[in-house]
Amino acid sequence: MPECTGCCRCSGVCIAVRLGGADLGPVHLRQRIFACAGCWRCLRACPEGVDVYSESMRTRRERELPESYRRALENIRATGIALPVRELNALREMHGLPPVRLPAKAVLRALTSE
Repeated sequence: MPECTGCCRCSGVCIAVRLGGADLGPVHLRQRIFACAGCWRCLRACPEGVDVYSESMRTRRERELPESYRRALENIRATGIALPVRELNALREMHGLPPVRLPAKAVLRALTSE
């Protein structure tokens, strides 16, 4: 398996890095690995042929889920929406959009059941 040389070309094409969601550096050093968009641009950019995406996913599985992600998952399970409805509706109001109406509980249970 190819070794990462730390050239950071993967970071240079990373959407999450461009949006400020991931730290620069080799994939195994990133602190915010959960920001990965799954676009696979890193695979094409790596001159060594490192499977950066798979390595990112492996690292993600080994780390504890960040608190903000945990809250988002709880909100999705409870309401079907990642942001709390009050926060989401405040953002929507700022942009002149109507408030979000939550789906019925039965629909949420069906969508989030395993």
